[in-house]
Amino acid sequence: MNMANQQTNGISKTVKQLKNAVGGDVGGIFNKLKTSGISEQFQSWIGKGENKPVTAEQITEALGNEHIAKIADQTGVAPGQAAQDLARKLPSLVDKMTPDGQLPDKFARSDASVGVRARSDASVL
Repeated sequence: MNMANQQTNGISKTVKQLKNAVGGDVGGIFNKLKTSGISEQFQSWIGKGENKPVTAEQITEALGNEHIAKIADQTGVAPGQAAQDLARKLPSLVDKMTPDGQLPDKFARSDASVGVRARSDASVL
């Protein structure tokens, strides 16, 4: 499997986990992140500049303990580890899903985890 396919699979898997835990489509998940305590970081992930980091605690606060616990169950890790993994992956994931600085229409549909394509200049999640 080449690097682009690995990136696509990683993005698709993370999106699917978020959708299963939080419910709704990617647009709804993005809205939850954007309107939470990490809105400044979230906006940097969409923009063209550097992605601001986020902590596991901030992710847990933004998504809620219940959703983090669901993701932890899906991935077979402790909730703290799930939050750390999301804190590490989300900035890059959102950046790759919004190459033009906005959520593409295809990600607002309920089948958003299908056909996610990483930009060719993307680094591994």
